[in-house]
Amino acid sequence: MSAIRHVLAVVLVLLAGHDITALAADIAAAPTPKPTKLQTDELHQALEQAPVPENLKGSWQEAQPVIEPVVSFLACYAGWDAWTHLAKFQVPGFSVSTYYLSAISATRYHDPDKCMSIRHIHSVKQRPDGTLTFRVLFYDADSNEEADRTFGMLRQANSSWLFARGGF
Repeated sequence: MSAIRHVLAVVLVLLAGHDITALAADIAAAPTPKPTKLQTDELHQALEQAPVPENLKGSWQEAQPVIEPVVSFLACYAGWDAWTHLAKFQVPGFSVSTYYLSAISATRYHDPDKCMSIRHIHSVKQRPDGTLTFRVLFYDADSNEEADRTFGMLRQANSSWLFARGGF
C-alpha cells in the first residue's frame, strides 16, 4: 500500500506543478528529528483507520499523499515557524496567512529532540465550502502530553489536494 501511496504522491505533486524533489528538500532542510519506524507505522495506521464518512473516502485517499508528509513533519518539528517549511503544500496565496503549529509547540515537557507519535486521526468532515477537515491527536508516551490539531485541505483545479489551514 505504501508503494501505491508514494506513486500517487509523486503524480499528484507533479500535476500540481510542484517538483517532488524540491518539496522533499524543503522539509529535509528543516532541523527536525526523524520519526522512529513505530511512529511511521502509527501514522500509516491512523491514516488507514481514520473514521471517514463513506461519501468522503475517495477524497481522503486522494489527499493522503499530501497529508502524510505534513503530519509527519509537524510531529517532529519543534519550532513555531513550521509554515515556512510547508508553503509548497499549501493553497497558493495562503502561505502567509495559513498558520501551522507543530504538535511539539503545544507541549511543555516533551523532548524536542524526539518526534511525537500519532494516536489517531478523527473528525473527518467536508465543510460547505468544499474544505476537507480533520483532526490529528499527537501524543508523547514519555511526558504523557497530547496535542490535538485541526487541518483543512482544498481540492485544486487539477484534482490535487493542498492545505488551506493547519495545526490550530
